[in-house]
Formats: sequence, structure tokens, C-alpha cells
Amino acid sequence: MGACHRRRGRPATGSAGPDGDDDPRPAALVGELSLKSDRFRALRARHDVRRRESELSRMRHPEVGDLDLYRDKLTVNGTDGQLLVVYHAKPGSESARSLDRLGALAGSRPDSAPATP
Repeated sequence: MGACHRRRGRPATGSAGPDGDDDPRPAALVGELSLKSDRFRALRARHDVRRRESELSRMRHPEVGDLDLYRDKLTVNGTDGQLLVVYHAKPGSESARSLDRLGALAGSRPDSAPATP
């Protein structure tokens, strides 16, 4: 399998997620919990709670072509600033189908079998 290279990136705009929807339910849930739960308010006040936006990256893979993938960085608790970086495609998109094809290609290769102890 060849290398996959990032071609360009731009931050996602607004409060829309990868599906492009502005779902008011999370904010409503936080509001409701804040009103009804002293413990929730205390836990929420302990740290900076902010929305992290996904960044959209375009990559070109030599076998499946262009991929528009969202990148999220997740903090790994108990480490000194270590992050887990996750790339994912919008469900049902051409990029999602390309990732499925890439997975099938990787699974069909003899060198992709897990090593045995």
C-alpha cells in the first residue's frame, strides 16, 4: 500500500459537524443538566469546556484517489499531552466508500494477515 499524502486543509466552520447539521440538542441537554444537577455544574466548572471543531483534510491515496477526511484530536488522559488523532469520512460520502474499498484491498493482501505468536 502506498503512502497517503495530505493535500490541503481548512477548519470546519460554524457549529456544524461533519454531517453539516446544527443540532441544538447537545446545548439543550447541557442547559437542562446545569439547571437540575449540582454535581454536573461542579464537574463542568472544573475544566474548560469548549467545542472542538473537526478539521477537514484532503488526501490523495495512490490506490483510491482523493479522500476528504475529518480529523479529530482526542486527549489521552493520564499522559503528558499525548493525543490520539482520528481521521473519518462523512457517512455515505464518496470518501467513505473509498475507505471501504481501501479496507477491502488491505484485507485481501497476504501480508495483511495478523502475526501469530
